Amino acid sequence: MVDKSLYIFLIITFGVGALVILLISWLTPAPPFERLINTLIAVIGVTMVCMMRRFITTS
Repeated sequence: MVDKSLYIFLIITFGVGALVILLISWLTPAPPFERLINTLIAVIGVTMVCMMRRFITTS
């Protein structure tokens, strides 16, 4: 049996981090290229959350 507390902590960390990055990048004035990079980082964070969540529910 795998201890899932680390995975749950990582899900919360990446999820909150992705939301914070999205809020900061879209609510502050920034060049379009910087906004695009921040959005891509947030999308990667959300994707990692989805992958970890699927891993937890299947294992």
